[in-house]
Amino acid sequence: MVSITINKKTYKGCENWGEMPCSLASAIFTIPMPETLKEYYKVSISGDEELINKYLLNISDTDQFKTFPEYYGKIIQVMYGMSDKEVDKIPVLQRCLIYEKYCMVFVLGLHWSPNMEHIDITEIECDGETLIIPKERIVLGVSVPCPDENTETFAEAADLALNYDRFKGGKYEVAPNLISIFCRPKGEVYNSVKSLERAEKLKDVKMDVVWEVFFCLNEFLIMREVRDLTFLINQAESKKKWQHRLRAFLRLGGTEQY
Repeated sequence: MVSITINKKTYKGCENWGEMPCSLASAIFTIPMPETLKEYYKVSISGDEELINKYLLNISDTDQFKTFPEYYGKIIQVMYGMSDKEVDKIPVLQRCLIYEKYCMVFVLGLHWSPNMEHIDITEIECDGETLIIPKERIVLGVSVPCPDENTETFAEAADLALNYDRFKGGKYEVAPNLISIFCRPKGEVYNSVKSLERAEKLKDVKMDVVWEVFFCLNEFLIMREVRDLTFLINQAESKKKWQHRLRAFLRLGGTEQY
């Protein structure tokens, strides 16, 4: 944990993803990021120094000294459990320093990509149960993620994944549900009622576990999307061939058509 002292009072916050519960990640993501700051981060991630410098020159004083610090204050408040009055007492410069040193890495990770390595865990402990994280299997020389999952689990997960934007906390709000769909005790068949009950118990699962499961599930969802797309393409090609045959048939004379 990280300790910071403001106005002679000490607050504790997360130092790494392994200390951040999923519920906190969802709360951070819920805070609306100023569009100007979001665009600046996007430009910074691109690594184009000339573009970054050009964008910095166009950031207004209002953004720099009011809009951004207000956002920083909200992030600090959520991460360190402060009250409105306590945050209001933090000067602008100190807010910027605290945010950049202790908070920004988490904000960037939640909105774009986390700065952590693949930890390759195989199971999760949840209320006395050991939940197995599905792993890939090599089938005929091809890597197949989540090979034992059926259409029902995929449909449930895909439905959540396609509707991330409808949740204020984004995918972090539904992460416990996604984990509970795929991660089950060994040999347990997916059951929607059990899955929902388990999701409630997983709300405070740590973010290093969430990232690990997301990595696995993204591979699975992408693989299924590719399969579905291939099926649709094949269907379209088949329909196109049928239409060509129909048009050729209609060009024939009456006897040939008969």
